[in-house]
Amino acid sequence: MSTTTTPSDETTPAAGPAWRRPLLWVGLVVLALVAAYAALVAASGDGLPRGATVLGVPVGGLSEQQAAAKLEQELGPRAEAPVEATIGTTTISVVPADSGLAFDPEATVEGLGGRIWNPIALLAQLGGSLEIDPVVVVDTPALEATVATLAGESDNPPVEPAIEIRGTTAVLVPGVNGSGLDQPASVEALASSYLVTDEPVTLPVVEIAPTVPQEKADEALAAATTAISAPVAVTVGDIEAAIPAAVIARALAFTAEGGALVPSLDGEVLRTAIRDELAPVEKPGRDATWKVSTGRPVI
Repeated sequence: MSTTTTPSDETTPAAGPAWRRPLLWVGLVVLALVAAYAALVAASGDGLPRGATVLGVPVGGLSEQQAAAKLEQELGPRAEAPVEATIGTTTISVVPADSGLAFDPEATVEGLGGRIWNPIALLAQLGGSLEIDPVVVVDTPALEATVATLAGESDNPPVEPAIEIRGTTAVLVPGVNGSGLDQPASVEALASSYLVTDEPVTLPVVEIAPTVPQEKADEALAAATTAISAPVAVTVGDIEAAIPAAVIARALAFTAEGGALVPSLDGEVLRTAIRDELAPVEKPGRDATWKVSTGRPVI
């Protein structure tokens, strides 16, 4: 007779906690990323990043000094060449050396040599290309002076409104807008386009309004109309005279000044018109004389 017994004290080993396996995978992924990062840093070398270019000139793998020399050789002539620009339908040339524009190859590659620690830059290098923007030096006062000269040569100043006296009628001749360079925007356009484009730079042109606005011109017209609408009485002592409206019209003129049309009168024209009436009260002038008598000068 045989019997089979199962020991009650035998137990099956328990499995580990459930969270350990995902944690293990996370650790492995982190180690792989660190290893890949270290490999990329080591592969970046001591020169500029692989695949680096400046305006199409390859400089990857070169030292900063070598890269600057190559950029000077490749881009130097382009940086010194006149920049074509258009003002309306006119094409002009701007000489960089005379206008405060220059290319700095040393500053362009400064600090880019040596091993790369920035993960983003490493990924860009892994992609096989890295475009480096050229460093342009702008002497703003010199460039502003160049643009001001261009404006002086190309601007069409506005025509101010005018008051014309036709007989005894005042007529307003409207002003006409002019045009001219937007100088701040033109400075920005030349600075931002220099070296990075071969296309002509369009310099913006804006309308320039007359300095005398319409309401001030209307005020001047009303004043002129009133001034020549009737004779003006003149009283000198006991004498009275009248200046005809037609004479006032000949003597009256307006000048654009300080944002308004400022009136003026030709006094000689007015005086001539009433000279006969004023003759009894006028004394003709005489020149001063210089005479010496008794040893003393007398004027």
